[in-house]
Amino acid sequence: MASAPYPNESSAVSQSPLLAELRAIFDNVDDTALLARLALYRTNGRPGYPLRPLLRACLVSYQLGLPSANALIRQLQDNPQLRELCGFGDPFPVRRTFNRFIKRLESHSDLVKAVIAGVADQIKEFLPDLGEAVAIDSTAIHSHCNPNRKPVSDPEASGASSTRSNPGKTGRSGFSATNCTR
Repeated sequence: MASAPYPNESSAVSQSPLLAELRAIFDNVDDTALLARLALYRTNGRPGYPLRPLLRACLVSYQLGLPSANALIRQLQDNPQLRELCGFGDPFPVRRTFNRFIKRLESHSDLVKAVIAGVADQIKEFLPDLGEAVAIDSTAIHSHCNPNRKPVSDPEASGASSTRSNPGKTGRSGFSATNCTR
């Protein structure tokens, strides 16, 4: 389990419901194998930012529904208690650091899936019927392709109709991520 202490914990941090929820998430995510694999990249050169705060920042981004690394950075800069809970000090990482870290996470999707499966197993202990029914969720993912260009710049990104998010437009190009749980 992630057992790293929270630096300079203050009473304000322990009183916020959001920060308490994030602390519970951090405490229950078994990230040791993932962090050990990511640490193998650090063989030479100047020391980078600690991996655990970067991973915690990614969890914060997901939990808060932040759309980009810039939004995450703004949130962390505007909320010193959140920054402290993640484990960041000074100097604070730049956007490129977060982007490189996310790319490394993507290259180790097997370990990320194992972390998610571990969390699901923990939840299943409290909710034994979890996964018995099928639930399907689909989310549109915006693509930077131009569907009006011939040939289409990204042929895998098909047009998807979205009148709610784009009133007056007939569609939007992108991908659809579908999650099916049994």
